[in-house]
Amino acid sequence: MKPDGQDMLRVGEARTDARHILILPSWYPASADDIGGSFFRDQALALKDAGIDVGVLSLTMRSLRNPLSSWRKRGGLYFENDQGIATYRGAMINWTPKMWRLAARRFARLTLNVYGRYEARFGRPDLVHVHSSLLAGAGAMALHEKYGISFVVSEHSSVFRRPKMPQVGLRVAREIAEVAEARFAVSSSFAKMLAEKLGMPYDKWSVMPNAVAVDFLEAPLIEKTGKAFRFLHVSGLDANKNATIILSAFAERFAGHEAVELVIGGDGPFRAALIEQTKRLGISKQVKFPGKLSRIEVRREMRDCNVFVLSSRFETFGVVLIEALATGRPVIATRCGGPEDIVDEDSGFLVANDNALALADAMENLYCQREKWNAEELRNSCERRFGPVAITREWQQIYADILS
Repeated sequence: MKPDGQDMLRVGEARTDARHILILPSWYPASADDIGGSFFRDQALALKDAGIDVGVLSLTMRSLRNPLSSWRKRGGLYFENDQGIATYRGAMINWTPKMWRLAARRFARLTLNVYGRYEARFGRPDLVHVHSSLLAGAGAMALHEKYGISFVVSEHSSVFRRPKMPQVGLRVAREIAEVAEARFAVSSSFAKMLAEKLGMPYDKWSVMPNAVAVDFLEAPLIEKTGKAFRFLHVSGLDANKNATIILSAFAERFAGHEAVELVIGGDGPFRAALIEQTKRLGISKQVKFPGKLSRIEVRREMRDCNVFVLSSRFETFGVVLIEALATGRPVIATRCGGPEDIVDEDSGFLVANDNALALADAMENLYCQREKWNAEELRNSCERRFGPVAITREWQQIYADILS
């Protein structure tokens, strides 16, 4: 990155391209191998690879349930050079988790404080890109008001689906969306939901999907052959991920079929119950629970499986689906929002939400049609639609349109 003043425009010259983007996410991976928010970091790296100076303010509001997580060994705020991305990390305790207005004000003050250090070292960005408006959008609003820096919003968060989402939280999100130069949801169904929830016209929200990480596109392709067949599911194993219907569907069609197995990766509140369910269904010898997986381990599991299965009740997008397709694996997904923008007849099956029998039929169909799916074709299609180069080009055009 260039110090402030080294890249000044001539008087009267209009900038029509973005040379410096500051990313402000509501959550962010703690390391390169952290799954949480990994797609935010992947996009930052893709922008950097496209020749844009990229910075990140990874600021979080920690839960009262784990207040010590606000303080790291390096202190409450620290800087790191993350593969060429200037990254400031900091956290504070969210003393008012149910009071969105107060939480937004505190986040805004934290953002202004950290941004001062960022600008002093790296200069003022052309644009701020917010990933998930609550609460990072409050920080972008503060920067806009004080420094006049425009911002765009990419909305990913499923918080808007919560039936008990306070109205004040929705009002804060709407205020952020109205000030933003542009607003994007990661899927078409999510864009419609946001417009309805926030009381905005449908045409105020556009759609921009997440990009698949380059690591998945560069992993060696392996064509699966032989009698052994493996289904894979990876998630946080909570009520929304609904992995219980995968077990029911698997038992319905494959119980006792020794050549067919199921891997349920990840950890969460339902893991113990899922293990008990395999015993009741008599499939415990066919189902493996490897626990929480790193990104490297997720790629390995996808490489070793034949089919990836997503059973969620709701998804704003479904990054794990494009990761599977990039690995050359067909997918099965419930019609739960985001997957409808990803899965088509050339990549797998969409099934009714929360329907174990429909899921069982799809699993059996993919098992019987295993020769139909070509790993290279699945990857190439995924790269054309969701590859980092393709998505980054679209963002560059959006940035240019705003700056011009």
